Amino acid sequence: MQRHTNIFQINDFHIDYEIIGDGRPLILIHGFGLDKRMWDDQLIICYNNFQIIRYDARGFGQSSNPSMPYAHTDDLKMLLDHLKITQANVVGLSMGGRIALDFAIRYPDRIRSLVIADAVPSGFPRTNERASLSQTLLDTAKKLGISEARKLWLEHSLFQNARKSNVFMDKLREIVEGYSGWHWLNDDPLLETVNGFKEADKVKKHVLLLVGEHDLYDYKSAAKFMKESITNSTSVTISGAGHMSNMENPEQFNEVLLNFLNSQNR
Repeated sequence: MQRHTNIFQINDFHIDYEIIGDGRPLILIHGFGLDKRMWDDQLIICYNNFQIIRYDARGFGQSSNPSMPYAHTDDLKMLLDHLKITQANVVGLSMGGRIALDFAIRYPDRIRSLVIADAVPSGFPRTNERASLSQTLLDTAKKLGISEARKLWLEHSLFQNARKSNVFMDKLREIVEGYSGWHWLNDDPLLETVNGFKEADKVKKHVLLLVGEHDLYDYKSAAKFMKESITNSTSVTISGAGHMSNMENPEQFNEVLLNFLNSQNR
């Protein structure tokens, strides 16, 4: 498996990305507080048929922290332009799924197919549970430090199902411990250029919606909303998985993902 790690530098920031395999471009976008390593279990099944590009979004992993107003959708577009990719299959989980949906709305011609897993669209009404978690993590990071905030996050009900497996949690903990906690200590100058909640019906490409069987209500509700809003969409529940469905049940996730991608790239 040929793998190439690269740095895309533009102005005063850089994006760290990795390219694996050959074929049609397949973009993998990670969740909040994580990085491109969360997709390790998807590499083997995809690299023979696709050119995988997985990257660390701005503020995560090895990429630069924000220093000026920005949009994740624009960062992805600049990365595709840099790689001379006109159209790609885009897969995102959680925060990555929100970015993927926003990208499909903002730059529809750059999307070949779209996979959204365990994600809430931008602009989707926040429940008290999600709002409370965000505030608690901010307060903990500022008062007790980043390490305590990371620990609290991993103990949240978001990862309750994942905690059943020590092997999986060891991997997840390793990735989370690599998160700088920048967003918990700073005001993020992220620009909201799209409202996925109000504009999801603009997506005309075929969309695969994945959600873990044991994911939280918010994410199941969001998947149902997107299924009803996006005309050309298919929804699949990943058995036995929680929020991190690609890591908790990679066998089913990979099978469903590969079948969908193959059907869209004939």
